[in-house]
Amino acid sequence: MAKKTQQPSADTISSLRSVIPEIFDAAQRNSTGLRKHAVSLRKLQVQCYDFDKEELTGEHAFNKEMIRNLNKVLAVKKREPCADRIVKLLATFVQVSYEKDQQLAAKEKAKKDEDDVFGDDDEEEEEEEETASARFLELLIRYLLEGFQAKEKMTRLRCCQIVAMSVTCLGEIDEDLYFELIKSLSERIRDKESGIRVHAAIALSKLQSGEEAEGGDVTDSLLNLMQHDPNAEVRRAVMLNIEKNTATLPLVLERARDVDATNRKCLFLKVMPSLDYRLLSIEDRERLLTAGVNDRDASVKRACVRMIGESWLTFADQNLLELTTALDVVDSPNAAKVMQALFTGYPEIPENLKFDSELWDSLTPEMAFVIRSTLEFFSERKDSDRMDQHLPEAMKLAQLMEAFGAKLEAATDDEARPDIEFVIHQLLLIAKMSDFPDELGRREMLTLMRKMLLVPEIPENNIEAIADIIRKLSINEQDFIRIMVEVVSDVRELGAANEPDDAENARLEALLVSIKCLIIIKYILQRCFDALSEGSSMYGLLTECVVPAVQSSESVLQEYGIECLALCCLLDKSMAIDNIGLFAQAVRQGAGELHTKGLAAMLDLSFLYGVRELASSVGSVEEFMEVL
Repeated sequence: MAKKTQQPSADTISSLRSVIPEIFDAAQRNSTGLRKHAVSLRKLQVQCYDFDKEELTGEHAFNKEMIRNLNKVLAVKKREPCADRIVKLLATFVQVSYEKDQQLAAKEKAKKDEDDVFGDDDEEEEEEEETASARFLELLIRYLLEGFQAKEKMTRLRCCQIVAMSVTCLGEIDEDLYFELIKSLSERIRDKESGIRVHAAIALSKLQSGEEAEGGDVTDSLLNLMQHDPNAEVRRAVMLNIEKNTATLPLVLERARDVDATNRKCLFLKVMPSLDYRLLSIEDRERLLTAGVNDRDASVKRACVRMIGESWLTFADQNLLELTTALDVVDSPNAAKVMQALFTGYPEIPENLKFDSELWDSLTPEMAFVIRSTLEFFSERKDSDRMDQHLPEAMKLAQLMEAFGAKLEAATDDEARPDIEFVIHQLLLIAKMSDFPDELGRREMLTLMRKMLLVPEIPENNIEAIADIIRKLSINEQDFIRIMVEVVSDVRELGAANEPDDAENARLEALLVSIKCLIIIKYILQRCFDALSEGSSMYGLLTECVVPAVQSSESVLQEYGIECLALCCLLDKSMAIDNIGLFAQAVRQGAGELHTKGLAAMLDLSFLYGVRELASSVGSVEEFMEVL
C-alpha cells in the first residue's frame, strides 16, 4: 500500500513562525538529535515548496522564517553551546537537503533511462531543474556575505562558520556569486580575528578546483596563510583542508617543522595517512621522517611512527622490505633511527621476522639493513634468546664479508660499489653484536678484520666498526693496542711499498696513508682508558704519526693530528698541561675544522682536569677563559 503523505495547506505556511522556532529551540538544548531536527526542517521545506510551485510563496515564507531564526544566533559569543548547535543544525539541514536532492536526481535519471531505452545519445541533456534546497543555500550564502563586512566580530565569525560548513553542498551557482564568495573569503583570511581566519580558510580551501588548485590566486593565498600566519589554528586549518597536489604538497610537508606541536602531530596523524608515500620524492620522505623521529615532543614522534606502521606499511602491502626500499637506506643518515622507532612502537614486527640461510646467501642492501636493525632492537632489549636465534656463527659472517669484499674488488660499475660497501658495513655492525663463542670463528674474524684494515679505500665508518670488533676479540686493552699498532705499521709499510714514480702522486699517496693511520689511531685512543706511559707502543705512534701531523703544513693532517693529540691528553695529565697552549693557538689562529677541534679539545680537557690546572700554560685563568 502506498505511503500517505501530508498535503500542503495554508495552515502549514501560517504555522511556520511557531514550528521552525520550536525545532530550533529543541536543537539548541541537545546536539544528539540534530539530524532528526534537520530532517524535520527538510520535510517542512518540501511541504512549503509543494504549496505553490509557480509563485513559490510557501518556499519564500520558509526561507524568510529560517533567516529570521538564524539572525538570533549570529551575534552570540564564541563557544556558546546553544549557538554552536544552531549553526550545526543549519549545516546539517543543508547537508540533508543536498543528499535528498542527489537521491531524487539519481532515481529520476534511472527511471528516464529505463523508459527511454532507444534514446539518442547525441541529444543534449536537459538542464537540471533548480531545487528548493539549492535556492535556499544560494539565498543563505548571499545573506551571510553581507555579514562578512559587519563591525561586530562575532557576526563575522558566525557567518564565516556557517559558510565553511555549508559550502561543500554548493552545486552549480551563479558565476557572479562564486567570484563574490571567493573575493569575500579572501578578505576574511586577513581578518584581525584568528577564529574568523580559520573558518574563512576552511571555506576557501573547499572552493579549490581544477586549474585553480594547481597554483591560482586562491591557492597562493592559502599557502601564504599556512606558512606565515602567526596563529597555529589558522595554519592547521589550511594544512588539513587545502587540496594536496604537486603545487601544495611540498609546502604542506614543511609543517613537520611547525613551531606548534599540535600542527606537527596533525600532519602525521591526519594529513599523511591518506597519501601514498610513493607520491613523495625520496628527499621529501627523508626530510619528513627526519623531522618526525627527531622531534623534541614525544607525542609527535609517536604520531610519526604510527604513520609509518599503520599507513605506509599498509601502502607497502605489509612488506617491510618494500618499505625499506622507499627509505633509501644506502644514502639515508636517519634510516636506522626510523627503523628502531618503528620496531619500538610495533615490536611484533621484528618478533615475527625470520632469517633463513637462503636470505643470508642472497643479501641485498635492504635485507642487510633489516637484519642489522632487528638484531640491534633485540640487543637493546637484552633479548639474548632471539639474538642467538638470528645471529649466524662468526665463521659464517667472516665468509660473507670475504665474499662481498671480493665482489667489491671485482666491481667495475661505480653505481654498484655503494650498495656492496653498504652490505659490508651492515655485516660489520652485525658482527659487533656477536659474542664470538667459537675460538675458530674468533681467529678467523680477527684475521679478516686485520686484512680489511689494509684495504686502501676502506670507508671511515668501517674502520670504526672494525676497531670495535677487534676490541671485543682482544684479551684486554693492551692486547687491543698491540694488534692495532701492528695494523698501523702494516698500513705504513704497504703505503711505502706502493709509492708511485710521479712526485705529485707520491705526495698524495703519502698524504692518504697518513690520514688513514691517524683515523685508526683516533679509534684506538677512543677505546683506551689506561694512562699512557712513555714505554708503551701507543706512545711510539704519538711521536711517529701524531706529532708530525700537528706540525705538518697540510691542514687536513693538522686537523686529525690535533684530534688525536687531544685524545692522548685525555689519558695523560702532564701531556695535557704541556700541549694546552697548542690547542689555544689552534682556537685563536685556526679556521674551520681546526678551530672547532682545538676548541673541543680545550673544553674536554677543562672538564676533566679543571681550568686552574691548565691555565698556567696559557697565561692566567682570565686569559684561558677569554680564549674559550
